[in-house]
Amino acid sequence: MAKIMVRAACARRVRGRSAGATGAVAALKGCATAAVAAVLLSWTAAAFAQVPADGLRAEGEKRWRDALVIYDAALKDHPDRADLWVREADIHAALGDTAASIHALEQAVTYKKGDAGLYSRLSKAYAANGKPAPALLAIEGALALSPDNPDYLKAAGQLAAWKGDYDAAHVAYLKLSRLHPDDADVWLALARTDVWQHQTDRAASAYKNYVTRRPDDRTGWIEWARTESWRGNDAGALSILNRMEKRLGAGADLSSERASVLARASRPSAALEVLHPLFAANPQDTSLRITDTLARIGYGDERGARATYGSLQTTDEPTRQIAGLSQQLRLAFGSLVQPSVNGYSDSDGLRIVRIPASLSVKVAPVIRIDGGYQRDILRARDGSGLDSIDGASRQQVDQGWLRADFRPAHAIQFRVGGGAADSTFTSSPEATYTGGVTLQGGDTVRLSYDRDHNLLLISPRTVSLGLTQDTDRGRLMWSPSLRFSLDLDALRESFSDDNTRYAFRLAPRTPLVRRDFMNMDVGAAAYVFGARRNLDNGYYDPRRYEAYTFTVYPYLKFSENYGLSLFAEAGVQKDSSESTFRPGGSVVGELTLGIYNAWVVKVNGGITNNNRTDSGAFRGETAAIVLMRRF
Repeated sequence: MAKIMVRAACARRVRGRSAGATGAVAALKGCATAAVAAVLLSWTAAAFAQVPADGLRAEGEKRWRDALVIYDAALKDHPDRADLWVREADIHAALGDTAASIHALEQAVTYKKGDAGLYSRLSKAYAANGKPAPALLAIEGALALSPDNPDYLKAAGQLAAWKGDYDAAHVAYLKLSRLHPDDADVWLALARTDVWQHQTDRAASAYKNYVTRRPDDRTGWIEWARTESWRGNDAGALSILNRMEKRLGAGADLSSERASVLARASRPSAALEVLHPLFAANPQDTSLRITDTLARIGYGDERGARATYGSLQTTDEPTRQIAGLSQQLRLAFGSLVQPSVNGYSDSDGLRIVRIPASLSVKVAPVIRIDGGYQRDILRARDGSGLDSIDGASRQQVDQGWLRADFRPAHAIQFRVGGGAADSTFTSSPEATYTGGVTLQGGDTVRLSYDRDHNLLLISPRTVSLGLTQDTDRGRLMWSPSLRFSLDLDALRESFSDDNTRYAFRLAPRTPLVRRDFMNMDVGAAAYVFGARRNLDNGYYDPRRYEAYTFTVYPYLKFSENYGLSLFAEAGVQKDSSESTFRPGGSVVGELTLGIYNAWVVKVNGGITNNNRTDSGAFRGETAAIVLMRRF
């Protein structure tokens, strides 16, 4: 072919010259030079394009070593022969020498950078050799050349997840889902990647897309429900499981997940009821025992929880969940010491510093002993009506207490205690006591009553007068479903100055937001407060006070161990001295550092604006820091 091209070129050149002999000779010399150059180029191209025949013959006869010798010789003269490097890679792979095969592919990629297929082959070789990081880097090279190749995107997602680079895996699967939105397997891979990354919002959306395309896959439904529960949406998780049951029918897998969701949703009785037949059929199932332990912790059954947890220590499947149960047990049943400092100030010039310290020791599965000490330092502006009647600049109260908490049954708890308070400005110490009972009606109703006798620590005046209070408090908490709860609180206080105060609060709430980093409930509250007599003894005692507010309860989840809980209310309020309602509200927050740790720090604070406080002030501020040590 090269000779034909040369002849044609020479013919044109000769025809284009003058008819003289000198011109003809010059033309022929030029043609000869071109012919030699063409032949050389032809030989060079052949050397690069043709694989040595004896090498091919050796490969065909599976004489791998001989083939390598032949190709090595060719590569010494032409090391940029990517095709020969690829052949050597294949031969090394056949011989089981993965390191040499990878080296050959690296050389091939070096000399042929524009070949996406070579990058893909190199990635597969790295992966086969257990090297996810360079495998991911190689497949990213392939994607740079062919960014929409579905095989490369899928490989990138798998390798990134293997490496633990869930951000890169998410990016790969997300792009693949946009290119092939009807590929259910892609949505499942994306959902699982997001779960591993603790991005449950994204995972829940991906699982929904997967189940839409594979509605008969039970695993998809269950993983979707589990993800919703992990992000705090327990009501949504149960709804998904109910839809699954209607479509696919009941099964042990569904019942097991339902029990797990109920245990996490503070429905221990319902969880244990679902678990009972499952345990009977498979008592050694690890996931069932984990759920059983969690449900018994919520139920207050320490013996049962520790027994099931103990059986998990011999399992061959240690998981993060099992390790986390020890923290849950310590949180629910452990002993603790807790010192703290609290401060309060308001618009009437009242200042209170409270320094309590307590020790709570679990002495038996049904008995807890609490003891503590507290110092209160109270100051008020002269002439405020809250100041001390004896002219002292401050009042200080020191008190201690001892309390026993008995829980002889799961549904009934008794608390009794006693202590003494000693004030510099009272003639003798005052004995104090508290007692109460709590009745639990399954998972939905809790009714409690407490009786308390204590010093009236509202202002320097109440202390200097030596006032005491007897408080009766009843509380009903009703949560018929995971989407609604109602808190009803009633209070009656009898003071030693022959006055009586009462309070009543009704507060419904419902979950509104359940996301990765925030949960939020919303609700309302009606609060009515009043006193039988209006005295000037250093506390708020209107004939009637009313406040009606909308409430929000956000919780910000910075991590599993760090969170910020908030409470805010805004509405209208007035007391009997006012003719019209006025706007008012308050905000309270608490930052917890180390929720499940042995050492816990809590920092909280609050602001009340145009809402009456215990002393009667329109505005008040609180702040506190608490240190807790669990053991």
